[in-house]
Amino acid sequence: MKLLKFEQDICNPCKELNKFLTEDLGVKPDEVYVLDGDNDEDRDKAGEYGIMSTPVLILTDDNGVEIRRVAGARDRGAVISIFTERGLI
Repeated sequence: MKLLKFEQDICNPCKELNKFLTEDLGVKPDEVYVLDGDNDEDRDKAGEYGIMSTPVLILTDDNGVEIRRVAGARDRGAVISIFTERGLI
């Protein structure tokens, strides 16, 4: 399984989620895609998963098939459950 994170540098909820992930949970995503730059690869990946706003966490299987998605920074219980499913916390 992989955890993907979609964010923007200027997004306050993205910063809040990042702080929660790193400082409170002590974990980090497997792949991070920043959508406010000129990186076409990041934008293509966002399009592949239908990302319309940030932040978004997506848990995928080994083939890239979406298993679970959490949008926004407020539902910390949903974020915690993703890491619990992965056996990280």
